[in-house]
Amino acid sequence: AFKDLSQSNIGEAVVVSIRNASEVLDKIKQIENPTFQNVIRAYDKLYNSLNRVILPLDLIIEVDPREEIREAAKTGQAKLKSFLYGLAIDEDLYNVLKGFSETKEAKDLTGPKKRYLDDLMLSYIKAGFNLGEEKREEIKGLKTQIDKLGKEYGANMAAASSDYIEITENQTGGLDSFYLIASCAYPCCVKQCYWHTF
Repeated sequence: AFKDLSQSNIGEAVVVSIRNASEVLDKIKQIENPTFQNVIRAYDKLYNSLNRVILPLDLIIEVDPREEIREAAKTGQAKLKSFLYGLAIDEDLYNVLKGFSETKEAKDLTGPKKRYLDDLMLSYIKAGFNLGEEKREEIKGLKTQIDKLGKEYGANMAAASSDYIEITENQTGGLDSFYLIASCAYPCCVKQCYWHTF
């Protein structure tokens, strides 16, 4: 539940996610006979495992009423996205993916599998893999900065907005009582807020 979130368990989730992803990444890099299963599918699962943490952190950043929790989510999300951006310029990973792309199995791919591989390899070209290592590091830094500025812009726009809606008790069905309490401006609502609009 959202009310059970803490700075420590957000941080722990981020650490565990990065550690697990790093272990999978190391295994992929050591593959000598690449196949769709042991390289491409493994990479896809790795990528999705990180996004399964990043996306809920997005929600926490936007809706949690506690500033310390929102800040912990922002910090954790930044670490996860930095790891993802690292994948985009990882030369060892690229070499394994490229090695698979040149196999007969890869050339025989059709449909969604072929499109996924083509898009993946194109992403490395866009990340500067036709350029030198120094330029790739520069691109990673720029992408990280762009994402950071985008998040700050979104947060500032949300904070500056005066738009709100008033709802009655009958319209709060399904909302966690924790959020009803946190959102209510009336000091009488110490435990539960059933009657006030917010």
